[in-house]
Amino acid sequence: MINQHCTETWMARNCLTINAEKTNILFFGRHHTLSNIERPNVQSIEIIDTYKYLGIVLDSKFTFTQHVNYVRQKAISWLKMMGETRPMINIPTVLTLYKTIVTHLFDYNDVVFDCLSAEDSERLHECRTGSYV
Repeated sequence: MINQHCTETWMARNCLTINAEKTNILFFGRHHTLSNIERPNVQSIEIIDTYKYLGIVLDSKFTFTQHVNYVRQKAISWLKMMGETRPMINIPTVLTLYKTIVTHLFDYNDVVFDCLSAEDSERLHECRTGSYV
């Protein structure tokens, strides 16, 4: 467990302060583990359940369900837009758009997809193959 006094002393010694308006706290772990963590004494810092970092939505339990929801929403949005513009553009252009935009969403995030639940994996597979409707 991190000692709050030591943290505050270290920050003061290094001329650091916490900007509560730009700071959030995201604890990682199981609920019973998190209840034993000493909370910072700054009341105005918001404790959050998810945080998006470099395009990956992290949640406190590392389930990545929120991230799957985010990727699905983005992919479905692009697929719908391509479907609406399909009468105006040719098939090779649609395929190029799909490969550069939609496929990229899945390829960029494939590292986290290895540890998904079976349900989340299926939801992503449905989205990737276009059977989400």
